[in-house]
Amino acid sequence: GSSPSSEFTLQSFTMSGGGMVGVQETYRSVLKDMELESADDFWIGLEVEGSSQVDVLDSYFHGQLNMTGSGLSDAIHVVANNSAEIDINIERTTINQVTHGIVLRYGGSGTGNINALIRNTTITGIGTPTTYSVGSGFDYGNSAAGIVAYGGGSGGSIGTVNYTTINNTYSSKVPNNNATAIFEAIDGDGQVSHTAQNDLYAIGNGSTSENYRRYSGSGSPTFTTASNGGNVSSDSTLSTLFTKTTDKHNL
Repeated sequence: GSSPSSEFTLQSFTMSGGGMVGVQETYRSVLKDMELESADDFWIGLEVEGSSQVDVLDSYFHGQLNMTGSGLSDAIHVVANNSAEIDINIERTTINQVTHGIVLRYGGSGTGNINALIRNTTITGIGTPTTYSVGSGFDYGNSAAGIVAYGGGSGGSIGTVNYTTINNTYSSKVPNNNATAIFEAIDGDGQVSHTAQNDLYAIGNGSTSENYRRYSGSGSPTFTTASNGGNVSSDSTLSTLFTKTTDKHNL
């Protein structure tokens, strides 16, 4: 309902096939020691909308990425609209063989806010057969990404995404994966803020894949990036954003 007060826990079992877990308008939801897997081209493992607190702990999301088709698969998809305030914590979790690992997205109505902590998590096997491009308007589907952070809106409808990443690994074993570790986008006057520490960015290969991409449309977008040090990147796309002495690039 409009004032969610319910609590749910899903723990210690596997869901396979084409299904997903959908969390909507709950006070708190916990996924712990879960395995969600699917061979479907179009698949979302966990979808969160309009809920206050979601914890994903010690879990495994596994797709079967089709590098020849047009299917999009998201392991975790979080959307905030209707003035929703969503706090999501993802810890000690593995995501493999999907188009998008974690999507944090403003839904386009009200002042939606997402606050995310992603820690001790591995996102690997990211890819798409489609070379990265963005046409008119925002379409995150054109870029495979470990994390997609999207804020947008204008006037009284503004979306903000604040996310912190600590001790995570972003990698891909997919040939010609056309992917990015972090893809931030704002279409309008939204805000995206990222704080990183001790992350390993190993997707950028110097040609079709990069560790960081940014898209901004119309309006007055605000991107904020901060490093607490210890981040290591395989290319230079984060070199002007992660500038602590312990941040290393082109390795």
